[in-house]
Amino acid sequence: RSPRAREGRSADVRTLRVGGATVAVELAQTSAEWARGLKNRETLPADAGMFFVFPSAESRTFWMKETLIPLDLLWIRDGRVIGVTENVQPEPGVPEDQLRRYGSPEPADRVLEAPAGWSERNGVGVGDPVLLLEGR
Repeated sequence: RSPRAREGRSADVRTLRVGGATVAVELAQTSAEWARGLKNRETLPADAGMFFVFPSAESRTFWMKETLIPLDLLWIRDGRVIGVTENVQPEPGVPEDQLRRYGSPEPADRVLEAPAGWSERNGVGVGDPVLLLEGR
């Protein structure tokens, strides 16, 4: 197994283009990968993230359970950004039932978690096209 797989991380890293920016993403395509997300990561490179791929467009809700790093959440449907939730902060020590929930503004079939500030730094916003590139 790869070092990533041993750490419980997805071994499938791809390049995602959002507007004019690119980000190296781990794919989260199964319920186990969706649930794990970026939990317990102490760092995330400025040009990396996690791309959640869902089978259909539905209202999505994310939270920061056991997440240690601030994130931007980009809500995506049909290959376009439909919303951006910026600078979502970890909530260490907050009981699970009191953790803040972050919802998609409309049904979404993809979600990108990127380091907080990534969207603003890269000038990415609503309406920008999103394309998962082939290979690494």
